[in-house]
Amino acid sequence: MIVPEQQLAIEQDHTNDKHPNQDSRDHRRLQNAVAPGIIKTPIHGRTDKQFEELNGMQPLGHVGEVRDVVDAVLYLADAEFVTGVVLPVDGGVHAGG
Repeated sequence: MIVPEQQLAIEQDHTNDKHPNQDSRDHRRLQNAVAPGIIKTPIHGRTDKQFEELNGMQPLGHVGEVRDVVDAVLYLADAEFVTGVVLPVDGGVHAGG
């Protein structure tokens, strides 16, 4: 995942054509990200009824739960041979569902 400081550096130096993971190979750090879709949390400020209305717009028929994002993060944390991945956790929206 590119943090804001790295993004700024990339924008300022267009000669940087390396993927962030190429720089971290020697340090054995994995750089992955999770891209959540609509997740039922209080931060949205929606009521349960409003979330129910959103269910019909999701390919799997329901919005995501916090546990779905947690499971994705735990998977990436444990997957030693997975790096440079942005994992959509959006119930199929990203896939065009």
